Amino acid sequence: MALAARDASAAARVVIVAGGDGTVSLAADALVPSGGTLGIIPLGTANDLARELGLPATPAEAAAVIARGTVHRTDLVGMNGRCFTTVGGLGLVSRSTVDAARMRTGRAAWLARALGAAIYRVAATRGLFGRQIDDTVWLAWRDADTGRTQRRALDVHGIFITNHATCGGGLVIPTGARADDGLFELALVPRTSRPRLLVALARLSAGLPLAPGTLVVIRTDHAIIETGHDDRFVADGEILGRGRRFELSARPGAIGILR
Repeated sequence: MALAARDASAAARVVIVAGGDGTVSLAADALVPSGGTLGIIPLGTANDLARELGLPATPAEAAAVIARGTVHRTDLVGMNGRCFTTVGGLGLVSRSTVDAARMRTGRAAWLARALGAAIYRVAATRGLFGRQIDDTVWLAWRDADTGRTQRRALDVHGIFITNHATCGGGLVIPTGARADDGLFELALVPRTSRPRLLVALARLSAGLPLAPGTLVVIRTDHAIIETGHDDRFVADGEILGRGRRFELSARPGAIGILR
């Protein structure tokens, strides 16, 4: 089904996708060369893009929005050549997303179905008790204000890369992300204690402000992240790449979305 969505999108100017964030992401990526338009009927677990855009949750209402035909251009973010729509991540962010996917298909699938979008918060909590929860990363990025290249090495638990603010079935990452400014944000979680991470996750889940220093936010249109260990880059609920070097670039107004 995912491959069908990608192939159909590559051959069309307007594509209507009924599915979750992963399927929508494949279609969006395939539309980039033509600058085409995407309509969304959210049928996934998290539906983060639909939540962010305020699209209706029911198929009939979502179809009515598509029928009105109002197109809004939206930015995407490219990662090693593959574009995504909402939020990407490395480190704990990646591991919790992969863990949630395993829970949906493993012995605990019945629990995952019962939890719905909350499965991502459960997986994030589980991840905080893992053996390896931090890594050293080397960053190079173009500063959004000065245009100058900056470099920094940091010990972090994880990194969010935000084009939109919503991820994990409704969690809002407080970076001020917008998908119409030609930028994205690197939101780094600096090394701290596990209890403080649990408190931060609880506050994030409750929609409460985070303590100062919980996130280090960098606004940019181009960045390179190098990790000390092999990692998986996840975005839109899927694994988009593996390795130690991840190059990111903003794709302003890359596609249209009917909303």
